[in-house]
Amino acid sequence: MGTVIVRMAIVVDEVIPSDKMSARQVRRLGNKLPILMLTSVNRALGIRLCDLLGKLKELNRKVFVVHDFDKSGFSIVATLRRGTRGSHGTGDVVDLGFRLEDIKGLERERVVYQSDPRPNLEQNGATEEEIAILHHGSRVGERVELNAMTSDQFIAWLERKLKKHGVKKLVPDRQTLAAAYQRAVFLQRMKEEGNKLRKKISGQAISVPANLERSVRKELKGSPDLSWDEAIWRLAENGNG
Repeated sequence: MGTVIVRMAIVVDEVIPSDKMSARQVRRLGNKLPILMLTSVNRALGIRLCDLLGKLKELNRKVFVVHDFDKSGFSIVATLRRGTRGSHGTGDVVDLGFRLEDIKGLERERVVYQSDPRPNLEQNGATEEEIAILHHGSRVGERVELNAMTSDQFIAWLERKLKKHGVKKLVPDRQTLAAAYQRAVFLQRMKEEGNKLRKKISGQAISVPANLERSVRKELKGSPDLSWDEAIWRLAENGNG
């Protein structure tokens, strides 16, 4: 297992459902550079998270925050910057959004507050225009989740944001590149040899033992945890039937 060097940390205040992001899209995002994805900023974990991001700052690693456009999202950014009781904030956390300019054309959700959210929003950096969307009066407002974007939209949006802040695709050191090249050549040679072997044996006749069913039952009796196809594999491996 290789060592991943964290160049940047992205804090996401919710998990993007896996069914909305394909493996290709995840690779596309990950190829930008090694990313530490920290999901959930639960208050109980707030101190540990602030301490962790503080250490990343000491290592000269940038911290980017992605969050919903809502009261909690603004609170997350502010908490990471200021810290919590018993911990220090990172100070220079970069807020990638959602902010006002990010939610145009996205579906909004109605939200009901237990108390007036405006003082908290103002304290945590929301603008008057943003507060006007988040709070309509009478403790009612609207919010926009990250999931309002499709996975393709989210990836494209995040790439634009990272590019705006000078994030570039990572090219690792010479030793890592050399090891990756050697592995790539080895796997390609294995694939080539496998194809040759497949062509060689694909035309060869394979006789099926006349007592195969009895042999399978015997294997299953001796090893009850096996499935019938596992028993077949074992018989073929041992050359028995």
